[in-house]
Amino acid sequence: MKSLIVVAAICAAFCAGALPTRDALEAARPRVEKLSMGIVDKLRSGGLKPGEGADALVALADAEAGEAEKLLLLNAALRLHMRGGDIAGAKVVADKLKSDVKGLTVAQLNDMMLEESGNFCAALLGEDEDAAPAVNGKEWHVDKSRLEKDGLTVTSLDELRRCDRSKVVRLYLRGAKGVTAKDLKGLTGIRALDLSETGIDAIPPSVFSLKTLRWLWLARNPIKEVPLEIRNLASLTYLNLDGTQVDRIPDGLIGLGSFRYLRMNDTPLDDGVFTDAAGETRSRFVETLSQLKLRRLYARSTKITRMPSSGSFGELTDLDVGRTKLAEISPDWKWLGGLRTVSFAGCPKLVRFPEGLGGLSNVQVVDISGTPMAKDKDEIARVRRAFGEKTTVIY
Repeated sequence: MKSLIVVAAICAAFCAGALPTRDALEAARPRVEKLSMGIVDKLRSGGLKPGEGADALVALADAEAGEAEKLLLLNAALRLHMRGGDIAGAKVVADKLKSDVKGLTVAQLNDMMLEESGNFCAALLGEDEDAAPAVNGKEWHVDKSRLEKDGLTVTSLDELRRCDRSKVVRLYLRGAKGVTAKDLKGLTGIRALDLSETGIDAIPPSVFSLKTLRWLWLARNPIKEVPLEIRNLASLTYLNLDGTQVDRIPDGLIGLGSFRYLRMNDTPLDDGVFTDAAGETRSRFVETLSQLKLRRLYARSTKITRMPSSGSFGELTDLDVGRTKLAEISPDWKWLGGLRTVSFAGCPKLVRFPEGLGGLSNVQVVDISGTPMAKDKDEIARVRRAFGEKTTVIY
């Protein structure tokens, strides 16, 4: 069930309002796994198709009164539909999530789907982060007719090797084994490519010739580096390196004008401290980050200990540095004027917010759960005063 229900995907940085907390989701998970055991066994044995399994999970959710259980079950159903390539089914469950789960916003739903990138998640978002309601207020929707007209969506190697590759727009090969560089040639119109969990230990060179590529998933592969050639992907907007062995923000991303969304959760990403010719101590992580125009950065469960104390990050809206060794927050973070969600969850060395950390009027959610601050009532009160009544503080 782990591959279907991902607690962190829902709540790491986006729990707001009346949504269940991370602790509530973790507490609900054993019961949900027990309830759905029969469905999962049938899915694994082939006794149920993904769509049928999703319908069964929705029925379980309808019978559950608990918000945490309902959220977990409906999220699993949504991902089953996406993995099965059922746009209409995913849309129905997404609408049900929005209507049934109290406090769930459209932006949070988008983030939920992007977290693990089940098949069709990019299509469900229109493959354009700017279309997210959190950015411009548009309604979240799936234009199925547009998707059918603008090119092929392929979800297996067999299908890829039989089709006209010049017409492929979305290629989702998550979990496929035996992907070769040759398989990725001829994809002249591709916009979304998912190579997560394929076992590749290096990015196939042919990927860097995909000039139209905007969304790239490489999660949970034993990849250790991202070559400079990634700068050839001029249209790249999103890169997912979760669970890889990459220990630095790829230098090749610098200068990519459309790049906005980087995921490096559960990687050995570190500060990259070095001493320059003048004897000054510097951080490769901080300096590279300052040269990107990111909108969203996820670096949870990494080795970083510091963040930039100044710079031009007006476009950054979402930041997750939870479960890191981050020990302090600079008062100068007030220059992060566009920030709307920030998670420090599980940072064991973060004991205090700095005085004067104001000016972040757009922040909707601050997650300090699992930090020493979360056990200090006075500190919680300080955090609330710093951000104001409109900000939800999770502790």
